[in-house]
Order: sequence, then structure tokens, then C-alpha cells
Amino acid sequence: SQGRVTSTCVDVNVSGSNITQLCQTIVRATVGAGDSGSDVFTISSGTNVTLDGILWGGSGSTVFVFSPLANVKQELGALTTH
Repeated sequence: SQGRVTSTCVDVNVSGSNITQLCQTIVRATVGAGDSGSDVFTISSGTNVTLDGILWGGSGSTVFVFSPLANVKQELGALTTH
């Protein structure tokens, strides 16, 4: 699916835990059970895309939250893509 970013760099509490994910991005778009871990892309034009982050949560089926790639790299270090 695709949708619009509604908030950037928002601290989000993980439901059912004491974990707060810092500086996350919220998108208004369809998401389903089992979508966690999916790549999140920005469409720059046509079929050209840029990897932006990793989806990890949603609210119902109309909003999802993802960790921006910069945050992932900060936590894990440099990434190798193929």
C-alpha cells in the first residue's frame, strides 16, 4: 500500500511493554497483521524508490509506524545491501 507521512521523529510507546521507540515515523496507509519487518520505501518517480526504514507496528489497519533507516544504522552500524 502507499500513504502519506503524518508525523516524523515521534517517540512511540510499544503496546504491552515498557519500551518507547525514539524518533519514529508515522504513516497513514493500510497495514495488516504480519507486516512487521517489511521494508518501507519512498517513491521518487515511476518505479524509482528509496529504502526509508522498517515497519514495526500499526493501529488498526489505517496507520503504521516505522523505524527510519538512519535510526537502524545508528543502532546496528553500517548495513550491506544487495
